[in-house]
Amino acid sequence: MSNHLDVLHDVTNPSPLTQVDELQRVPECYRPQVDMMLRETIRRLWGRGPGPEDFALWQSLEERIDENDPGGEMQAVWGATAAYLDGRVQRTPEQKAGREPEMSLAASTAFLQVVTEIGSGRRLEVEEVPTRWNLAIGISTGAEKSSTCILS
Repeated sequence: MSNHLDVLHDVTNPSPLTQVDELQRVPECYRPQVDMMLRETIRRLWGRGPGPEDFALWQSLEERIDENDPGGEMQAVWGATAAYLDGRVQRTPEQKAGREPEMSLAASTAFLQVVTEIGSGRRLEVEEVPTRWNLAIGISTGAEKSSTCILS
């Protein structure tokens, strides 16, 4: 994701100029946790090479929620990030008249499938191959925007 820092700043922007009422951003103090979630999204989308060394490297780069996550705070941040991105990513030209989507429908579908997966706390099992996501189907819109991630 060549625009990693732009997305990170957008998700945690404390003073947005647009989409103020439509989207709930994650508080800026949680930027490191949002960054971890975005890196894990990239890792899953990127996939892994066929060799054992590639798999070892791919596995070692996994971002995980701390098992001692106090009160589920990190999971709440990842869930809030997923909800924000689900509302922010434009999948089709019709969603925002006069503006083209940032990526193709297939790419945005795959991206949002992974984001939703990570935001729900689902780890990628060792046996799963990241390229098996079905790009022909839409993602669930079950990732609701939550006001519970006040996280101050």
